[in-house]
Amino acid sequence: MRKINEERAKGGLEPTTLTGIIREVRLLEAHSLETILARLDAELDNVSLSDDHKDLTVDGQVFSLHRLKYVVNKDGSEELVFVTRTGRKKRVLQVKRAPEPEGFPA
Repeated sequence: MRKINEERAKGGLEPTTLTGIIREVRLLEAHSLETILARLDAELDNVSLSDDHKDLTVDGQVFSLHRLKYVVNKDGSEELVFVTRTGRKKRVLQVKRAPEPEGFPA
C-alpha cells in the first residue's frame, strides 16, 4: 500500500486504503454499466432504462441494475447477465455474438 500511495502522491491524489481502492473500482464498474445500458437503450427497441437508472426492462421483464453484469466471454461474445441470489448467472441479453471461426459458415 505504501508504494501505491507514493505513486498516487506523484499524481496529486490523496492516499488510499485497500477498501478505498475496492470502492473506486466498484464505482467505476457501476458507472460503466450505466453508460453501456444507456447506449443499449438508445440503440435497441426491446431495452429500456428507467429514468432513475435503477431498473432495466428487457422484452417486458424488469431487472434491478445492481444485479446485472456485462460479461465478455472467452469466445469473444458479449452478454448482459442477471446474477441470482445463489450466484448463478442468467443471460438477459446477448449483445454481441462470438466471431465465426475462419472457413466455417454460420
